[in-house]
Amino acid sequence: MTGSRLHFVIVWAAGVALVINAHGQADAAKSSTPAEPKAGQQSKAAAPAEADDSTIDLTDFYGKASGTEGDDWFSHPDWKIVPKGLQTFDGIIFDVSGTLLLRSQNMPQLKETVRDIPIKKKCQYIHLLHGVGYSDKDGVTIAIMEIHYAKGEKREFPIILGVHVRNWWKEKDETVSTVSDPLSGIAWSGQGTYPPPQRASVRLFRSTFENPLPDEPIDHINFVSRNTGAIPCIVSISVGNRKPVTKAEQDKP
Repeated sequence: MTGSRLHFVIVWAAGVALVINAHGQADAAKSSTPAEPKAGQQSKAAAPAEADDSTIDLTDFYGKASGTEGDDWFSHPDWKIVPKGLQTFDGIIFDVSGTLLLRSQNMPQLKETVRDIPIKKKCQYIHLLHGVGYSDKDGVTIAIMEIHYAKGEKREFPIILGVHVRNWWKEKDETVSTVSDPLSGIAWSGQGTYPPPQRASVRLFRSTFENPLPDEPIDHINFVSRNTGAIPCIVSISVGNRKPVTKAEQDKP
């Protein structure tokens, strides 16, 4: 083979290799790109990493917490309009998949205490998505959230009606709709067919508690009812280092 023909073959072979390599890189890039979620859906895998917070799986506690109600409470007509699955409220991701109810004077068959909800990590904030059934006077502590740390320490946070949360029904004749805690507010509200629009709409509150020991891993969380007239209802828990985006005005009456 002459020198010129040998040179041509070498150049041609190098060109083919470049083309094959380019196609391989393009195919690899396609396979490594996560599929886009369908309209109206959120990616469970991607969402917590993007938001610097982690939703806590409460699946094993819905039925245990709510006694005879279990997940049936979540299928009550009140909840039909509530967005389900991973949802972002005030910049925090929550998993809206059930309800954790605690005893009250109006529902004494529910459990007084829910224990050992595993956290197993450090965080600056604990975020609750919650509401109450029935009600009581503003300023009444309806439940206690106990934070238990890996090294044995414990901290308690009262959940107070009118400070952190109100009834999940916003009655048309309600005179005060906001809550006083600066790190709490109405996370979501909507109007479905039930309750009847002429009577009330539905809402959920978000309360954020600053962890007093952010450098200590939290082992687990307990919730203890104070057995008042209000039914404490924890919908979701999220922990992380992201502070919520608070609103200047919330749900005027």
